[in-house]
Amino acid sequence: MTNIIPLQRNYLFLLVCLSLLSCRQEEYTYVKQNSQNNDLASYQIQDSDANLEYTVYFDEKNEKVALEAIPHLNTIYREVLKFHITDGEKMNWADVAIVSDTSYLAPVSNTTRWVIFNQSEKLSQQAEQRLYDLIAHEQVHAWQKQFSTCNDTPRWFIEGQAVWSESKVTKKLKPNIFEQVVNKRKKEYDKVIKENGSLSLKTWGGVIVLPETIRKQLTPEGQKYFDETGKTPPGATFNITPADMTEDNVNQPARYYGSYLLFKKLEDKMGLDNLKKWIYETVKNTPCDEKALLTALEKQYNIDISKELN
Repeated sequence: MTNIIPLQRNYLFLLVCLSLLSCRQEEYTYVKQNSQNNDLASYQIQDSDANLEYTVYFDEKNEKVALEAIPHLNTIYREVLKFHITDGEKMNWADVAIVSDTSYLAPVSNTTRWVIFNQSEKLSQQAEQRLYDLIAHEQVHAWQKQFSTCNDTPRWFIEGQAVWSESKVTKKLKPNIFEQVVNKRKKEYDKVIKENGSLSLKTWGGVIVLPETIRKQLTPEGQKYFDETGKTPPGATFNITPADMTEDNVNQPARYYGSYLLFKKLEDKMGLDNLKKWIYETVKNTPCDEKALLTALEKQYNIDISKELN
């Protein structure tokens, strides 16, 4: 059985709507889908004005909370789209699930499902924050997945675009949440810069050799040099296997902040419209590796960001 329940703006008004099952507003509607194949029940939301369509899943304890969260999500998605070109295409947003069980795992499907945990009868402060610092960020990756035509885009671009967009959305809609998140990242950024002198955004997401692999193959003198400088002694040689390598994902909060600053700089120099255009052209073109990105940026906009990536 399928029930059609339209939008509400006021939570008390929503409760009356639920009891009457006959309320309607113009912005968007949602359709309830009962649980099927041992999956959660859900609401399918359509906002024809903004060309939005997405799904919110919920467990038995969180149906009212899901309804409370939908206006937040719809506003977030409308704001995210202000910073991205879609050429009129309908976005393939990732799904959202609101559940109380912290061990919940989404079933395997063709669609990503982001999980928000909520144990109270209403949308908790923590759950609300996750809508703005998680969903506002991750749905930018949904945009990238839909429009990108290549798979060699550097990590600083992928995450920089997402954290820049997330920050603009959250700063406007929930300034207090924006301040909490950005200050936490900045604290880590300041610490890494003080200790290391740089973020090494160029290597973010790339394959690196595990430090312990390097250290154990050095002489005691070489180990001391490595510990003090973070570099390998001149002339040292190593026997490296695939098991000795890993992806470079250290200092992630600091790198999020650093890539956010990078995109802020680009917006300041290029303007919002040109930045949106550059982002769109970057993901739609092949190649989109770092060299191609930097070349296009310097050729089209006379901007050099090579120093910021070291």
